[in-house]
Amino acid sequence: MKNRLLYNSLIGVVLMCLMAVPVSAQSRKAERAARRDSLENVVREIVESGTFTIEIDHANPMQGASRNLFPSYKMKIDGDKITTYLPYFGRSYTAPADPRNLAVELTDYQTNIKQKTNNKKGYTFTFDATTTGNETYNFTVTISAGGSTGISLISSNRQGITYSGKLITTNK
Repeated sequence: MKNRLLYNSLIGVVLMCLMAVPVSAQSRKAERAARRDSLENVVREIVESGTFTIEIDHANPMQGASRNLFPSYKMKIDGDKITTYLPYFGRSYTAPADPRNLAVELTDYQTNIKQKTNNKKGYTFTFDATTTGNETYNFTVTISAGGSTGISLISSNRQGITYSGKLITTNK
């Protein structure tokens, strides 16, 4: 009798625990959805302000292995001004004037940035830049609603390369 009472109590406790699990899973889903919506709002506010910084931590050349970038590099967009220093890995079609300086470097470069909103709550920016060595770069920067970014770089004198990273959403 005593064992049967213990058995029934144990089954009652197990059933109550199992009934609580779906409620817990639903609240976790709601929490994740709320965090995602909050992040989307923060990303939208930052991008629409016109001044933001992208932290680039991965390079994908057209040939060869992709590379993790450490320390990470940055691209700052401030209205129509671009400041960035991106390492380059790939083939160059013309010999550079200074072979020690293969990186793509723009400092407060004034350009015309075209912005487009994607139908998946993301943003696409396109702009061109011409260096003093008459090399033309075509940039396409995509920012997802969650803050992840992709940068596609097409050069007039080099193979294309893509970079990936994230939008910096906190003030450091």
